[in-house]
Amino acid sequence: MAKLEKQQSDKLFITIAEGALRQSVPEGTPDAQKRTWQAGGKSGVKNELVYNAVVGMITDVTFYDGEHEGKKFQTLNIQLDAEEGAPAPVISAGIDTKYAGDLMKKLPNVNFDEEVRIRPFSYIPNGKEKPTTGVELMQRDPVTGNFTKKVESFFDSYDEQAKKFISKNGLPTPQGDVTRYVSDDWKIYFLQVKRFLVDYTKENISARFQVANLPKPVEYDKTNGMNPDDIPFN
Repeated sequence: MAKLEKQQSDKLFITIAEGALRQSVPEGTPDAQKRTWQAGGKSGVKNELVYNAVVGMITDVTFYDGEHEGKKFQTLNIQLDAEEGAPAPVISAGIDTKYAGDLMKKLPNVNFDEEVRIRPFSYIPNGKEKPTTGVELMQRDPVTGNFTKKVESFFDSYDEQAKKFISKNGLPTPQGDVTRYVSDDWKIYFLQVKRFLVDYTKENISARFQVANLPKPVEYDKTNGMNPDDIPFN
């Protein structure tokens, strides 16, 4: 009797939401947690395996443009090396989230020849109302071998004396008198920042992996097969 086999994916997609790495799984999966979500006036429940962090070598950085229920969206996808016999983890973050923005700011300072530890976070500091959200990237200390070497932002740094972030390496800065900015002014500014980070990541990070992932040419071995120069073409 004929038997159909389901196609197995070579990638395992893990999203970043509510300060954690989350893998959607069928209901009843052991250790899965239920999470109620709300977005765009809609709500639902997801069954997820929740992870604090992931460690691996980054092997690709891409963007995905999709559409759901008539609304277009874009995600940043960071692929890690796979364990033998397992699909490659792909960390996915919506491009409009602070998680994606934080990742794009730090990726240029990552040493892609070494493993990186990726840990999302979201917490409300004492005395604050809004959460502090982002993604911590750590690499191994060359002496201890522990993940204690913090990857800093390539595009801004915090000035303790001025108590504000200073832009660098081309990151757009607010123009004019920011004390007179209204909500729409900030929306335009943050849109400029997002577009800048996406373009920079595509041109300087994604491009390097596109070259690295190209199939390597097969070198001719005289002990195996015919020399291409010996092939008659007429």
